[in-house]
Order: sequence, then C-alpha cells, then structure tokens
Amino acid sequence: MPQMAKWRRWLAPDSSCRPYLFGPLLSFLQTTASFAEAERVIPSLRSNKNWIDYKTAVWTTFVIGATASIYAGYILAKRRDPSAVSRAAVIIWLVLPVVYFLSAFHFAGKLPEHRHRRCRR
Repeated sequence: MPQMAKWRRWLAPDSSCRPYLFGPLLSFLQTTASFAEAERVIPSLRSNKNWIDYKTAVWTTFVIGATASIYAGYILAKRRDPSAVSRAAVIIWLVLPVVYFLSAFHFAGKLPEHRHRRCRR
C-alpha cells in the first residue's frame, strides 16, 4: 500500500477518527454562527461594549475548555493505561466545570446592578 499523506491517514476509516476534536470544532462553528446571527439581527451589537465583553468572555472560556477537552482526548488516544482514564476524567469532570463557573462568575461581576422596587403589600 503506498504511503498516504499524513492528513489522509488521519481521516482514514481504520483510524480512531479522533472524536475529541469534533466536539470542540462543532462548538466553535455553533458559537460563531450564533454570534453572527445575533449581530445580523441587531447590527448595533457590533459596537456595544457589553456585547464585546461578553464575546471576549465566551471565546476565552471556549478556548480554555476546548484545549482541555482536546488534551483529555489526546491522553485517551495515546496512553493505554488506567492513569490516562483518571487524568481525562479529572480534566472533563473537574477542570471544565471550574473553568465555566469562574468565567460565569467573572462575567456576572461586570453586569450592571439592578435595582428592584420593593413590592408593597
């Protein structure tokens, strides 16, 4: 069998298909499409500081989460011992939720304070 190009071997049916890349790639495409749609429907968002801050927070969280997810998948694909499963589980079940929580907490701190009138009964 002739030597396949590296990218063709990567996509060959007998390869492991590298599923740990498809999740983050799909999330990237969905997030990009969502932001584009929102900016198409409401053009003034492009210059809104809060929207820009929100997008920055989302993309920062995405990059950290996708990197951790890809790393966990890479560990599982390359290492064939129980410690790989433990390490990937820690990344997926502990690191990712902490990253998402800290991102939400940080972004929530930037929201304007809402003042509610007390209900009189």
